[in-house]
Amino acid sequence: LFPNYFVQFTTDQYVYIVVIWTIYMFLQYYLFWGIILRIFIHQIKYVAYLIIGIGVASRIYHVLIGTSYEFDTLSMGVPIGIGVIVALLILNDHRIIEIVKHLPKYSHVLIYSVGTVLTLGGYLVFGTGYISAIIPLFTCLFYGYVITDQTFGKNSFYKFRKNKAVSHLGKISYGFLIYHSIIVVIGVIAIESLELSFSSPVILIGFVLGSFIV
Repeated sequence: LFPNYFVQFTTDQYVYIVVIWTIYMFLQYYLFWGIILRIFIHQIKYVAYLIIGIGVASRIYHVLIGTSYEFDTLSMGVPIGIGVIVALLILNDHRIIEIVKHLPKYSHVLIYSVGTVLTLGGYLVFGTGYISAIIPLFTCLFYGYVITDQTFGKNSFYKFRKNKAVSHLGKISYGFLIYHSIIVVIGVIAIESLELSFSSPVILIGFVLGSFIV
């Protein structure tokens, strides 16, 4: 939980620190969340609000000092906190869940369209400014909505679980999360050993597809 403020990594350091941080983040998360659930289970809603606030504040601070938030576990507070809130809403069968259950199909299409555009383009448009610090609030709320709709929705325009390919990706997504950084680093080393450049769009696209396949 100790952020790397004011740290600048070289390219060689960067690719290796990605692997270390991915593993380290999960270790921190399980330890931290285990303590939270053991001691503050009855205040979990307020803990979630606090974690979200810390996540936004952390990202704002990184924008202020011109560093990247990606190696700062505190910046992950937004998705973690919103995940807790969505879980609580579902657990308590909150009226918001009922609203999502019975939304008409055209409303789902509109929300999915806006959410997808924001997810894919939000950081491209606001990636370097203070607004980028609050983008996760909207994207993570969208993810929470998708989970709720896909699980309980009566009028969903499409259920992803009916698609075998998507369903399979969902089953192995945790492995993607754990192993992707290691595979990417191996790929970077391979590209550099062949003296190829990521400035080439062909190499970049091939690298992304190759990493995904591996």
